[in-house]
Amino acid sequence: MFGNAPGNARVRANRNDYKVAGTCAPRRNASGTDKPVVGLLQAEWPDHKRDKHDTGNRPTSIADRDVIPLPEDLLQRLAAAARLASAHAYAPYSRFRVGAACVAGSGRVYSGANVENASYGLTICAERNALFQAVAAGERDISAIVVYTPTPAPTTPCGACRQVLCEFGAAIRVVCCCDGDEVREFASGELLPDRFQL
Repeated sequence: MFGNAPGNARVRANRNDYKVAGTCAPRRNASGTDKPVVGLLQAEWPDHKRDKHDTGNRPTSIADRDVIPLPEDLLQRLAAAARLASAHAYAPYSRFRVGAACVAGSGRVYSGANVENASYGLTICAERNALFQAVAAGERDISAIVVYTPTPAPTTPCGACRQVLCEFGAAIRVVCCCDGDEVREFASGELLPDRFQL
């Protein structure tokens, strides 16, 4: 389902190209003093793989780095979990039921659905719901997320979800599937190359 889908961004991988650190290197704040940024995950990449316009250490384009591959059976498992989660979505206003499932470094799968609210701004998307489930369980290393929408063509994550994904790394594999045959794949950093960073 995922390996040969038309329109996929091809993904290659070499785990040794990056490492994840729990504490970011100090950066200059507005007063010009070093200010450590603690608790964020930061991918560290060789200089030749960095975008010259990127002030952070995270890659910004799928051409700049590789994405960690996942076994086909795991992708199928994530897709099934995302589809199941969408059935539990609370979407009385949009009727747009979205499901997402992510896999953490521990190998555990976490799923979530969109939960809407009459005060629209309080709505939470399925992608963030799944990620927050993982974080609440103590996970910090997210390898991939599959997003399912009941549409003929795949729907990509919204800007807020892209920002949250990038908080946990630029090489998270993001797979968007739907009721149709098309599947789209990205790296989290590709979806939001100029993301906000502290």
